[in-house]
Amino acid sequence: MKNKDILILSLMTFFYFITISLAEAVPIFFLIILFLIPCQYIALGVIRDKTPVFVSLLMQGLIVSFVNFEYSIIIFFLGIFSVIMTEMIKKGVSFGKTIAVGALVIFAFFFASLILTGTMDYLNSPEYKEIILEETGKLVGKEIVGISKDELQSAVKLGIETALVLLPTFLIITAFVLSGFNYYLSLSLLRRREPDDIRFKEKFSDFRLPSDFMLGVLLLLIFSQVLRFANIAYYDQFFKNIVTIAEIALMWLGISFLSYLMDKKGVPVIFRVIILVTAMILPFTSIFLPIVGVLEFIFKFRDRDKTNREVL
Repeated sequence: MKNKDILILSLMTFFYFITISLAEAVPIFFLIILFLIPCQYIALGVIRDKTPVFVSLLMQGLIVSFVNFEYSIIIFFLGIFSVIMTEMIKKGVSFGKTIAVGALVIFAFFFASLILTGTMDYLNSPEYKEIILEETGKLVGKEIVGISKDELQSAVKLGIETALVLLPTFLIITAFVLSGFNYYLSLSLLRRREPDDIRFKEKFSDFRLPSDFMLGVLLLLIFSQVLRFANIAYYDQFFKNIVTIAEIALMWLGISFLSYLMDKKGVPVIFRVIILVTAMILPFTSIFLPIVGVLEFIFKFRDRDKTNREVL
């Protein structure tokens, strides 16, 4: 390890030690840990080597354990995530596979944390639901906007149950967001150095779903019905999560296709982002995005367009 590497890693360790100390008082700094630690270590690992990066994260975890043991576990997990992402980027693995593997690592960490800490059992406990209902009653009083307290509590109870049912989907989406953010930010940092062995050919508009995606979804839906007829618990939750994930994946494919069309027309990136985010937020446009994704998945308009241009 070179002296320059030691200096850089020491400064990064000091910065994140301060950040974690602040996270003890201001939880928002915890997001900085999740979003900013991996991407910088990934970029440094690609440019230099993964070994000093992992050693630095390990030492950082040991130091942080004196402040907060839970955060030291998170640092160690981020080290594993960073090393995996570093290896995949250095080997030129496609961005889709890289993000998917990174998301799998993050989701596994989230799921294990919920199980090992007992959080999952607590969220499903009647005591937790009673606490939420009591707090809701204190906030709203007896009546709000013509809705009785009992009706509001019923709505809150239904909301809690729905949130718990869709918790796996939320964790998967969060895992993909964190993985994708760190991937793209890492590449942004690497582009400044432009190493010859790193590929930057793929864009968001090149995003594709696996060719057997629909078949996989269909088999999972059939499996959920088998669980239903077998009267196995949680079959309904399994079904709802599969449908939600499939809808989000198709919506993402639809957004990618629209990004491709705008890229083809030469629309600036900033305007593309604004248009796509607006389309996702507005209800009357967001419902069409999964439909666009289905059409693109079936007819593969982008592949046909590229074939026609090659012929011409």
